Amino acid sequence: MDTPTIEVNKPYKIREWTIYQESYDSTLGPASKTSVIEAVYDPWLPLVYVGIFLMLAGGVYLFWLGSDVRKEPEDETQS
Repeated sequence: MDTPTIEVNKPYKIREWTIYQESYDSTLGPASKTSVIEAVYDPWLPLVYVGIFLMLAGGVYLFWLGSDVRKEPEDETQS
């Protein structure tokens, strides 16, 4: 198996895990040999994207078809 290369803003994904390079020794810059790695487990991320899409679709639906719904005028006569 090849060893993955993890760089800043280029995470490595394996199943539901995402591995990020969070930081490094910035005083040495690219010559740094020290890194801080973060592993994030987020199996719910696809459902979050589905929820965002549904909210956007609902907003478009209300914007597009919401103006067709009209309220009946109330009867102003009182007995």
